[in-house]
Amino acid sequence: MGAGSHAMRAEKRVGRGATLGVVLLLIGAMAAFLLIRSDNSSDADACGDPSTVTVAAAPDIAPLVQKAVSALDGCATYAVRAVSSDQVVSTLVADKPDAPQLWIPDSAHWPAQVTAQGAQLTPLAEAVATTPVVLVGGPALDAPASWLAAFRSSRLTLQDPLSTGVGALSLAALRAEQAASGSSNEQIAQVLVPMAQRFSTTRLAPGADPFTSVSASSVGFVPATESAYVAAKRSNPMLTAVVPGTGTLLQSYPLLATTGATSEALEAGRELATYLTEGDGRSLVADHGLRSGDGTPQPGGAGLGKVATLPRPPATAVSADLRQWLVLSVPSSILVVMDVSGSMDFATPEGSRIDLAVEASRAALAAFQDNARIGLWAFSIDQGGKGTDHRELVPMRRLSAEVGSSTQRAALAGQVTRLPRLTTGGTGLYDTALAAYRSAVAAYDPAYFNSVVLLTDGANDDPDSLRLADLLTQLRSASNPAKPVRIIAVGISDDADMAALTKIAQATNGAAYPVQDPRDILAVLSQALLGR
Repeated sequence: MGAGSHAMRAEKRVGRGATLGVVLLLIGAMAAFLLIRSDNSSDADACGDPSTVTVAAAPDIAPLVQKAVSALDGCATYAVRAVSSDQVVSTLVADKPDAPQLWIPDSAHWPAQVTAQGAQLTPLAEAVATTPVVLVGGPALDAPASWLAAFRSSRLTLQDPLSTGVGALSLAALRAEQAASGSSNEQIAQVLVPMAQRFSTTRLAPGADPFTSVSASSVGFVPATESAYVAAKRSNPMLTAVVPGTGTLLQSYPLLATTGATSEALEAGRELATYLTEGDGRSLVADHGLRSGDGTPQPGGAGLGKVATLPRPPATAVSADLRQWLVLSVPSSILVVMDVSGSMDFATPEGSRIDLAVEASRAALAAFQDNARIGLWAFSIDQGGKGTDHRELVPMRRLSAEVGSSTQRAALAGQVTRLPRLTTGGTGLYDTALAAYRSAVAAYDPAYFNSVVLLTDGANDDPDSLRLADLLTQLRSASNPAKPVRIIAVGISDDADMAALTKIAQATNGAAYPVQDPRDILAVLSQALLGR
């Protein structure tokens, strides 16, 4: 019994000693922790309370960017959002308050669109990652000799050039290979026009997987990135990727700071750029199926290995092709209102103004696809009878619509040639502008971009018409937010009243453009539609 009590007391003493030891260890650990906190407190204080740096990244690289910012140990706090590059362009050009401070688009051609509109961007890295554009199809797919040959093929399905980097680069490759393929501008136009006109019926739905229908017997192919091909091949072993014989373009992912970037954001952007282009960051890029910024092939034999790359074509040429694509591929509803006042008979070195306008109208009509809706008015003082300055030549209809034994396209072509025989009188601009706008609002179709294209070479000189101030008031009153219609005013020659045309267009959220040569109308129309 005594021995038992002694043993119990000894056991308690041992327990107390062990407990004391644990307490001392905890106190020591706490002291060490406090010491570390004290040593690092100056770094925490140096960071202060940093604001969040907003980053917009193309959807295919956004997961990589999110992992990259999570690996950084600097002061910055990043908020990464996956946003399509075309949406960011619209946000930056409009200078919206929710514009990101940092931007990683899926092609270098997007920043060129922003700077062309006057917005400022600061490049922080030419490319944090790249991936070549390839052609993807079934097992029987052979590499075409050139991009021009690929476009000539009826087997190509294009991703949208206006909203995807790979689609835009596919068009750009036609320009980039000209030195290698010997193709002419006319040959490029010959393949772009039918491709754009077929696009509304052959296009991939936004966000659709371009590879789901590829099988062992597939003969069609689609331009895609190497990284998308590598990812898709894991679940579809039937996929084959090739590069045209002339080479291809690299889809690059530049890192840029926008006008809203603070000094903190600029520093955070530089830190992110350095991480993604060096060491662990380059490995992270490769893990996501992308190549490094210099285009070095992926390690381990993934992808297509070394590919011949084409030089980047001039941004102006690419923009011009995209503008033409927009006109050709996006359905438009346009009421064309043509000035046929006597001044349109004025001679130029290459013909009268009205003759050149007819030539331009023919070219524009040929450019639009069959699902476009187009109507035609002519105007001059009393052109439609006493007190009415406009005359409807062809009502608004789809170009493919049946008109008698022919089509709307043919009816328009016939009436366009009639315009030189209608020139007479003064310029009844104001009454015509209001009547045309009201007519277009009444004929509004939500499936189209609705506009009035008003072409004139003069100033309003109808003494019985509205005053300009009254016209602007009535235009604003006639506008309907649920039925947006814009006036695109084109002033031909220095005789046009651009000040009045600008006010008329702006009253409908449209735009006015001066041209010296009526044959520039298609280019102006392209520019106007691009800004929709």
